[in-house]
Amino acid sequence: MDVVSSFLIHNFVLLCLSLVMIFNAVMHYSQNKRISICSIIITACCLVLAVSYQAQMVTKSHGLLYATITCSIIGYVLRPFCIFVFIKMNRKAYTGKWSFLIWLPLVINLIIYLLAYIPNMGNVVFGFFVAQNGELTFTGGPLRYSSHIISFGYMLYLIYLSVFTLKAKHIMHGVTILICAAFVITAVLVETFYADGENIELLNTTIMVSTLTYYLFLYKENISIDTLTGLFNRDTYYRDLPKMQGTVNGTINFDINGLKYLNDNYGHFEGDKAIATIAKTILQAEGKGMYAYRLGGDEFLILANNVTEESLMETVQKFKENLAKTPYYCSVGYAYSPDNSQSIDDLIRLAEEKMYLEKNEFYKHAEFDRRKV
Repeated sequence: MDVVSSFLIHNFVLLCLSLVMIFNAVMHYSQNKRISICSIIITACCLVLAVSYQAQMVTKSHGLLYATITCSIIGYVLRPFCIFVFIKMNRKAYTGKWSFLIWLPLVINLIIYLLAYIPNMGNVVFGFFVAQNGELTFTGGPLRYSSHIISFGYMLYLIYLSVFTLKAKHIMHGVTILICAAFVITAVLVETFYADGENIELLNTTIMVSTLTYYLFLYKENISIDTLTGLFNRDTYYRDLPKMQGTVNGTINFDINGLKYLNDNYGHFEGDKAIATIAKTILQAEGKGMYAYRLGGDEFLILANNVTEESLMETVQKFKENLAKTPYYCSVGYAYSPDNSQSIDDLIRLAEEKMYLEKNEFYKHAEFDRRKV
């Protein structure tokens, strides 16, 4: 009973945070499965770390060698794994054909600490020997810091993601990741240099606080995103307008050709597919300083902040080139103010006029398969 009481007292904050995290993840699972699953995994890992640490204290005092080693291995292996899962919460994490390399440090880390089961490996990895009082005493070699080094490497990658995000959309995404990364790095440094790697309770709670902070931010951010397309939604557009007055010097308007025909003849699933494809093409063409919104239906808009006319034209050209690879058609128009003298409303109106001229010309002269529009 003393062990249970000690565990509850020392991990009360962690347990409370875990309950909040699991409740939020379950409640919002249908809205974002990936983030919810990652959050639940991190929560489970932190709880396992807390239990394994408490169990290690008990097994050490009873001289249970291999049980103590197992608890230590769990701690060393799950620390970097928690940070890895935290990285996977970020949708900008690399997912290309070489993405398996991000798993490689975890595999190496596991192999290193499994060596602790081999007798006399304490001078290389870590081990335990029987002290005069009968308790097991920890001894460690240089490889025992592999977990810390890998965790630190993952944190550097997380910081890279945050800096990459700072160059892209809303700056608060990158700032939030930086703050969470700073929390975890601080905990790792404190445990490594001040607690000598023995106390893992600080890192557990810190990871949970960072995860909950990031989760709540992502949930708030998702409210600003159009679910179907991944573009900013109409509400975000209206919130951004006051902040962008005086900096927007270009706009690009998009309108899908023949969406009603698709919906009427092939169902709204095909219409949604067309909308999602056009939105993806817009994101691929979007340049620096540009923000893409779905205003509703098949209407899209890019607001460009302090860009050159050449960059606007390049975006339009890149969009049309990528669009030609799809089975859909879309009319485009852009407007540019070299001295920022025109309001956003005026720029949108001018871009719309060009867009509708292009749309009219398309329907007059283009020969096309009606199935594709």
